[in-house]
Amino acid sequence: MAEIKDTPYKYSCRKCPIRARCIERSDNSPITKDALRNAFENQTDTLEMWGLLQTRCLLIEAEQKAQETRRESLLSRRIRQAKEAKRASSELP
Repeated sequence: MAEIKDTPYKYSCRKCPIRARCIERSDNSPITKDALRNAFENQTDTLEMWGLLQTRCLLIEAEQKAQETRRESLLSRRIRQAKEAKRASSELP
């Protein structure tokens, strides 16, 4: 099957090394999961199938968790800086 180009999706399900895990944890019925596995195996997958998987994509979830961790780290740093500034201002004569 020809390569799917210009997809609205961030990741290519066809090339994904953990696609099987996404299929397993998807909210689809067992029959739909089997159909998805077969479609990818036979390279007859479609963008609509990708859409079924991308709603709970493990790569996207990992990326979002990493962003949240960075945001929390920034917040922690700001809190620490605010405390340090408060201590420094209270130590001034």
